[in-house]
Amino acid sequence: MLNTKHSTLSLRSNLLISVSLALLPLLFSAIAGYYFLNTMVISAYQDVAERQRNQIDPTHRLQIAMLQAEVYLEGYLATGKPENLLFYRSKLQEIETGFVGLAERLSSQSELAILANKGHEDWRVVEQTVTDILATNDSHDEASFVEAMSRFDSYQSSAIDKLGTVYNLVEDRLADDYADAALGYERSIWIAGIAAGVSLLLLITGATMFSRTIISSINKLVEGAELFAKGDRDHMIEVHVPRELYRVAEEFNKMIKVIQKSENKLVDQAHRDQLTGLLNRFSFEEVMSESFSRLNRLGERFALIAVDIDHFKKVNDNYGHGAGDSVLEMVAKTMQNSVRNIDKVFRCGGEEFFILLSGADESSTAVTAERIRKNIENGSIAADSYQVRVTVSLGYAVASAADEEYHQNLQKKADAALYRAKEFGRNRVISAE
Repeated sequence: MLNTKHSTLSLRSNLLISVSLALLPLLFSAIAGYYFLNTMVISAYQDVAERQRNQIDPTHRLQIAMLQAEVYLEGYLATGKPENLLFYRSKLQEIETGFVGLAERLSSQSELAILANKGHEDWRVVEQTVTDILATNDSHDEASFVEAMSRFDSYQSSAIDKLGTVYNLVEDRLADDYADAALGYERSIWIAGIAAGVSLLLLITGATMFSRTIISSINKLVEGAELFAKGDRDHMIEVHVPRELYRVAEEFNKMIKVIQKSENKLVDQAHRDQLTGLLNRFSFEEVMSESFSRLNRLGERFALIAVDIDHFKKVNDNYGHGAGDSVLEMVAKTMQNSVRNIDKVFRCGGEEFFILLSGADESSTAVTAERIRKNIENGSIAADSYQVRVTVSLGYAVASAADEEYHQNLQKKADAALYRAKEFGRNRVISAE
């Protein structure tokens, strides 16, 4: 300790020197700790982020693009709309570019590169098969069309499976990086423990600061990486210091958001009707189950309206299926605009729709159903030089707790009321009561 009585140094300088002398034993441990953190922990997580950005994410996007291409192709085959074919062809370019880019990123890893190239070869067979599908579809050669579709499904599934294998292998290697980071983290803790024994109270203070910053940040990264590996896409890593770990956390969070957005888009597509954008039969079953559960637990009422377009077959026969599709889209949009945001509209097949009204009773359901009927009756679409107008028949039923005892009981009540509306002349609303 310096002699402060005769020292010409200021109190601040004395304090700085004293602390510096006390911290000399920590110098080696600090250097070693930084080495382990920077070379084993931070570099490992940076490698994780790079793999996620350059391998996992491109592979996932490529799988999504292939599924979307199938959706557009099926849309074209089902509806004949040329825009679906244009969208499909644009996806082909995106997929081709994706395979080329993925091959470049995996070029240093022969096993993964071989798998990706085999997936690319399968996809090229898919592209050629689509040419056969379009040709047989135009020539109405049913046998060749079925054979080509079977070949399309087989090779597309094979290509997606190979990409899935690439995805899984990269995830396995990420697990190795996590293990390296954990080892580096463990060694850093040992160094901090040894320094604590040498520096006593000063080291306790430093260790506390270290724990609140570096260790806390590393734990958040490790926890976030583990949650991501288990499938949690909602967890965001909050790391502010040090800058290196902050950047790793930022890249990790960006990657999670991209994957979450892609997965949510796929889930939404699986729950919606492609033509009208309405919720589909799968969503209908889920919402009905949830609504009955809330009815029994909380007493939340709801009602179900069954809707059917009157003489829809005549629209297709007289004006063509294009006009029929436009009518379905018009009816769907009108129904959505005629109900509240909390209500759900479903297309469950052909010209059949269901509407679930939350918190509705007999009176409010009747008012809503009549409003829908009038709005559709007053609407029209242009088909060639004609204005096509349609009407709908509606049947509704208000849910009660007893309906849950019989599967589809409420739906049957609404359907029965709908059939009575048709028997009584159509273009009307009938209650199950």
